[in-house]
Amino acid sequence: PVSVLLRAVRALVNRKLGVALLSTLAVVAVAGTVLARERGLGPWDSVYFVLLTAITGASADLARAGVAEQVAQVAITVGGLALVPLLTAVVVAAVVNGRFALAAGRLQIPRADHVIVVGLGNVGTRVIRQLHDLGVELVAIDKDPGARGAGVARELGIPLIVADAAQEEILRAASVDTCQALVVLSTDDVTNLQAALTGRGVRADLRVVLRLFDGDFADRIQRAFDLAISRSVSYLAAPAFAAQMMERDVIATIPVDRHVLLAAEVPVGRGSAVEGRDVGAVSRPDAVRVIALMRFGEPRPIWNPPAATRLAGRDRLLVIARRTALADLLDQAAAPVPAGGVS
Repeated sequence: PVSVLLRAVRALVNRKLGVALLSTLAVVAVAGTVLARERGLGPWDSVYFVLLTAITGASADLARAGVAEQVAQVAITVGGLALVPLLTAVVVAAVVNGRFALAAGRLQIPRADHVIVVGLGNVGTRVIRQLHDLGVELVAIDKDPGARGAGVARELGIPLIVADAAQEEILRAASVDTCQALVVLSTDDVTNLQAALTGRGVRADLRVVLRLFDGDFADRIQRAFDLAISRSVSYLAAPAFAAQMMERDVIATIPVDRHVLLAAEVPVGRGSAVEGRDVGAVSRPDAVRVIALMRFGEPRPIWNPPAATRLAGRDRLLVIARRTALADLLDQAAAPVPAGGVS
């Protein structure tokens, strides 16, 4: 509770105003102590006399007051002149800062074992939905209050901070020092990298999942800064997009390090180069692997078929392959174009 209170006060009170206020209070307290000793006042009378003098001013007493008492009266009166406007400024600043902080979602109860998601675009929105469905505690950050995922975060009751995640105080407000992982998913590579490095600066062992569009840049960043995972969305999507352009159904894409493998179905055309060959001859190390064979007319596939199994026309192969290797296999498995036909 004390830590929460101190963090809240620090977020609400401007530092310069706080220093000025504390300095003025120190002057008033020292001068009040001197006055109380000179007049022989008790604890309550001392507090009463000092506050009344500081706020309302004091009348000079040349007949009875000694030099020390006169100096203390002057100090406490001057301090009192500054005390009232400073108190007013601190209260006004705290109210304004509090409203801004509440609007931005920065005044959150400290969390632990949560995931911080930066960037609430298309990808970020799906991520917070899936993690929320899995029961993971979340804190979301985005610079745009109108981001696509901002409404989703509010709907799901996920704390939302509208600010730049590259700033250290923003990540600290999201309790980055006690989170499970930082997932940075905005559409700007530079902003993503800055947020990831800032998070690592706050906590050296922070788990970071970083989204970068440039595949080569992501690979270099992952090695240079020892980031746990970096993914290029365009790099991951390119093979599936290319396969769709070839009018072939890609069942799934499988990311492996910085590469992507495709799970696809390859029909064996009659008269093709593949017809009559063995399954082992179709497979290529580090390029194509046949994981199932579906015989024509058979209701069930043959999983992990023997390498000596001979292929026939209208069979179908389920393969895991790289994009270029899949394109080559599709060409070999395609039925030849009849003479005079249109390719």
